[in-house]
Amino acid sequence: MSDKRIVDHVNDMYLAVWDLTGATVGDCLTVIDLVALVVLFPTTTIGWILFFCVFAIDRAFDFIQRKNLSYWNVNAEWFRSMSGLRYVMIALAIVDGLSRGRLEFVIGCVLTQYLFCCRVRERDPDRFKKRKLASNLA
Repeated sequence: MSDKRIVDHVNDMYLAVWDLTGATVGDCLTVIDLVALVVLFPTTTIGWILFFCVFAIDRAFDFIQRKNLSYWNVNAEWFRSMSGLRYVMIALAIVDGLSRGRLEFVIGCVLTQYLFCCRVRERDPDRFKKRKLASNLA
C-alpha cells in the first residue's frame, strides 16, 4: 500500500472520529500517549519529564486545531509532503519497538506519524445522529 493511500485512509478514519466525537488530533495523540504511559511506565525522572513535554505538545495541537482549521490544514499539507521523513521515523519506531518486544509501541508511533497528516473540515454533527422514522413522529 502506498504512503498516499495510507494517509488518505487514516484521514478518512480520523474525519469519522471528528464527526462522531469532536476529538481533535491532539486528543487522539493524548490517548495514544496515555496508553504508552501505562504500557511503558517511565522509571527515570527524564522519562517523566519527556512524557509531560509530549502531553504539553499534544494539548498545543488540540488548541491549534480548535482555533484555526485552515492553519491546521496548511501544516497537514506540509507534513503530507514529507514522506521521506515519515518513512525514517516509522523505521526507527519499528526497530525500537521490536527490540523492546512492544508491538503496541510500534502501532502508536506509526499512527502518530499519519495523524499529523490529517486534514480537517468543519464538523458534521448530524452525520451520526440517530434518525427517527416518520411513523414515530406522527
